[in-house]
Amino acid sequence: MRLFNPQNNITVVEPSFPINHKFRHRLPVLNEIYQRWLFKWICRNISYDHCINFDFTATFTYKYLKDAVYYCNDDFIGMGKYSNWLINKYHQRCENYVIRKASFCIGTARYLEDKLKRINPNSYLVPLGGPSLKDINITPKKINRSETITVVLMYVGGRNMNYKLINDLLTKGNIKVMCIGPRDTDFERKVSKNDNITFTGILKGVDLYRAINKADVGIAPYDINRASNGVTPNKLWQYFALGKPVVISDLPNLAYMTFPDKFIYIYKNNSSADFYGLIMKAAEENNDSLIENRSKFADSNSWDNRAKDFLNISNNYFG
Repeated sequence: MRLFNPQNNITVVEPSFPINHKFRHRLPVLNEIYQRWLFKWICRNISYDHCINFDFTATFTYKYLKDAVYYCNDDFIGMGKYSNWLINKYHQRCENYVIRKASFCIGTARYLEDKLKRINPNSYLVPLGGPSLKDINITPKKINRSETITVVLMYVGGRNMNYKLINDLLTKGNIKVMCIGPRDTDFERKVSKNDNITFTGILKGVDLYRAINKADVGIAPYDINRASNGVTPNKLWQYFALGKPVVISDLPNLAYMTFPDKFIYIYKNNSSADFYGLIMKAAEENNDSLIENRSKFADSNSWDNRAKDFLNISNNYFG
């Protein structure tokens, strides 16, 4: 067991267990052996006031740790690449137990909040947050009209990405696609090699936001399926922080959110022509005033504000 302090008020516990979590959390006996070992060690060595659990398979959290909360940021059941009905059944049983036993639950999307409330009425919505320009210390790029439009795509790959839209976009001579983040094997296999696409790899901190700032439009081409039901893209707020208009698929959770005019452009089907047309429209309608207003809007949804929302719920519950 390794302990270290990346910051004065943060202690990280890094367990050393002989079996990788990708296998462990799919096998009930191994998962329970690991949890019993981990939580017994925590109880002996760590003092705490409350516990926030993000792991839907961590059922022993509620047997060993007091005042534990379940924080759900995605719909996990059946979403893995190697899922099957038996694993899904085990994971569903685990998550139902975690939800039921939690002091209260947090969902980051309305769909997730509704799912949690069916089992635990003490469930609340706290949307994902985003960066604040005060923390980034970068000035959003001003309008610079050009024949070529650069779009930014963050977190490259996944089962719920619409690869056809990306491939069709790459055939347009006036569009450059800049991809930020790791690219998985699906992306390598499904997206054509093309001079109009570039990859930055994984970027963090200021380097990440400098790269986003070079783009004209942010895109989030999700495939609409069960995997995207609980999605509220964190990249939306990262794009807004740098003043970018966003072209995004019609995700269910967007119906519960309100955005000012010309902040987001939602395409209602999987038409490549509509997707391309909205990118062109977003770039043409953009102006310096909209850029400034998007940055201010992102600041109102900063992680600081979302943390205050969580603490208010926690204080009201625990007193």
